[in-house]
Amino acid sequence: MATLAETVWYEGVSASPLTVVKPGGFEPGQILIAVIVGFNSPLSELTAPGDWTEKGSYTNVNNYSGKVFVHAYDAGDPATWDFTYNAADSVCLALLRCANSEAALVVTTRVTDAMFSSEDSPSVTPTAGNDLLICLLSQGEWFDHFTHVVPVGMSYSGQTTNTYLALVAAAEQLSSPAPTGVRTWTSLDTGGSGVGGLSIAVASTAPEPDLYLPGKDLPPHLIYRLFARKRSLEVSPIPIVGHVATGAVAVGTTSCAAAYPPGIEAGDALWLGGGACHSTVVTFPVISGWTLIYDLELGGGAIGAGTGPRRVGLYYRLADGTETGTVTVTPTGGSDVVQASITCWRPTTGKVFSVIYEFGQDTSPGAPTSVGAGSLLGETAGDVMLVFTVQPADTNISSQTMNATGATYGTPVEHVDTGTTTGDDQRCSWVSRPITAGTAIAATVYTATSTQSAGCLFLRLREAAPPAGSAEHPPFMTSQYAGYY
Repeated sequence: MATLAETVWYEGVSASPLTVVKPGGFEPGQILIAVIVGFNSPLSELTAPGDWTEKGSYTNVNNYSGKVFVHAYDAGDPATWDFTYNAADSVCLALLRCANSEAALVVTTRVTDAMFSSEDSPSVTPTAGNDLLICLLSQGEWFDHFTHVVPVGMSYSGQTTNTYLALVAAAEQLSSPAPTGVRTWTSLDTGGSGVGGLSIAVASTAPEPDLYLPGKDLPPHLIYRLFARKRSLEVSPIPIVGHVATGAVAVGTTSCAAAYPPGIEAGDALWLGGGACHSTVVTFPVISGWTLIYDLELGGGAIGAGTGPRRVGLYYRLADGTETGTVTVTPTGGSDVVQASITCWRPTTGKVFSVIYEFGQDTSPGAPTSVGAGSLLGETAGDVMLVFTVQPADTNISSQTMNATGATYGTPVEHVDTGTTTGDDQRCSWVSRPITAGTAIAATVYTATSTQSAGCLFLRLREAAPPAGSAEHPPFMTSQYAGYY
C-alpha cells in the first residue's frame, strides 16, 4: 500500500525561488508531492521545475492561491529543485514523500474568502481501496501557530507557518474505493484572508511477492531484491533467525546517542527504534548508513509531560561488522525528550527471510494498553513477531505480549524497557515473541498492563529457503538495495 514516509516543510518570504532539497530516503517506487500555497501569488506565478507535473490548484479573490505538483523517482534527479512565486509574496510548501506509490494522483480542492471555526478538505474518489488519503488545509492568517484539530480518523503529519500564512497536513490509509467524503478540521482560528482545502488520493503500486535477502553464506553486500512489493513500508529483505543483543535505551532532550549492542557480525540485521515528544513539529532525520522505515506520530491525548502522542521512528541497517560506538539521533524541529535503542538479529547460514512492517496505536489513555496492527501480517509457525513500543510515561510497561487469532505464540521476551523523566516523561521497549503453531487469520494485537496511550511498530520476521536461481544472478549494482527490481 501507498504510505506517507516523510513530510518536510519549507517557507519563503520575498526571496523567490524557494529551493527544495531531494530527501535522502527518496528511492525507486516512491513519489514526491509538493503542495505550495501563497498569500498574494497569482496562480501563474506559482511554478515548479519541468520534471514536476501539476495536479491541482485553487485561488480566491485575494490571490490566496495553492498548487499541487508530483514527481516520480528518477535516477538522474538533481539534488535540489526551485519553485517560484511572486517576488513580494510569502509562501509555505509541504514536500510529501510517498512510498509504494504511483504518480497518478487524484486531487480535489476548495477555497473560501475567510475562515470559520471548522473547515473541510473536500471529498475525493480514490482509484483503489488501498490508496493513501492526504488532506491539507491552508489559511491566510495572522497568528504564529495554526490552531486546529485534525479530522476524525486521520493522523497528524505536521504544519508550518509563515507571514500571514499557515499549512497543515494529515494522512489516512483507506480501505475502500468509495468517495472519502469531506474531512473536517475543527477548533480553527477564525478570520484571515481565506482557506484552501485539498484532498489527495495517492494510488498504491500493485502487490507482488515478498522481498528476500540472502543469509550469511553470501557476501553481505550482495542483496537480491527479487520483487518490489511494499505493504505499509514492507521494504526490507532482511536476514533474521535469532536475537543477538539489544543496546540500552539512550535518553536525551534534543538528541541522544544509541549504542551499538555487542557481538555484531557482518550480515546481521540491525534496527534502531526511536521515540520523541514534540511540542512543535518534530520528525526523525535521515541518518547516514541507515534506512528510515517509519517516521510517524502515534498515540492519543494532549501533548504533555506524561500524556499525548509521541513521534515514533524505525531505521534498518545491514551490518558490515565494523559497527562500534554510538549512533546520534537528533529529531528535526526540536524535541523535549528523545530515546533510541538498537537491536541486532542474525540469519541462519544458507537461509533468506522476508520481513513485513506494520504500525498501530492506542489513542485512549486510562484503559489497559491494546494496540492492533494495521493489517493482517499472516504470522505462522516458525515466525517471530518483534515490536517496538513508545508510551508517554516513565513507569514500567509490564506484561507485554502479542497474540493473533489462529496463531499460537510462545514465551514473550522483553529485550529492553526503559523510561525517563528527562524533559517529558516517556518509555521505550523492544519485545519479541515466537509463533509456535497455526497461522494468524486476524491482525496481531499487542497488549500490556500499563494504562497509557501507545504507538507500536510491528515486524513480522520469517525464514525461508533462497529463491531458486538467485545465486546464479548477481546484482547489477552494489548497495544495500542491489539486485533485480
